[in-house]
Amino acid sequence: MPKLHQVNASKVLFQYVDIPFNDFLFLASNAEKFSLFCTVVKYPDGSVVPLEKLVDVLPKLKSVELYNNCLSCISTETVKELLKAPNFKRIDNIRFLGLPDTFDIDTFFIFIKKNKHVKISLSFCHEISDAYKNCIGKIFDEIIAEKTHEYLMPYIDCQRLDYMKNHILREKYYAVNRLSKNIDFV
Repeated sequence: MPKLHQVNASKVLFQYVDIPFNDFLFLASNAEKFSLFCTVVKYPDGSVVPLEKLVDVLPKLKSVELYNNCLSCISTETVKELLKAPNFKRIDNIRFLGLPDTFDIDTFFIFIKKNKHVKISLSFCHEISDAYKNCIGKIFDEIIAEKTHEYLMPYIDCQRLDYMKNHILREKYYAVNRLSKNIDFV
């Protein structure tokens, strides 16, 4: 196979691989969208590259998607660090599926309530703690109780919550976004 000298891909998807950080940088450096599906990006010493670092090194990034990774790239500091990252301010689509309870949902919900342009889709893994599930439940309750939203309503799913809460939030999401035509990513 010939060697690559330059990659100008605007969309990159990595599936079922552990990819060295330098290879990730080479392949995704021009990406506007990157998706990781059951994939881990690792430093040369074998440690996992945090999500905020992946976002920080991609200056053209507009969309980030993580799917069922057990999300080892997410720590308790990820949300705080993402919100500080200059490149994060340019993102217009976030899709995280299978989030662990290390994801700081309280801080991210503060961001959500100020958000006017980023399309957000969050889904939580089944292994979250009861305390974390209760925290998500309070967020669901708050969103459901609001008559109108001053923010772009996110899509949030947590199978550990009862079916009705998920159903009500999903219906509200679709009703709100159907009106604003922001339904193209869920």
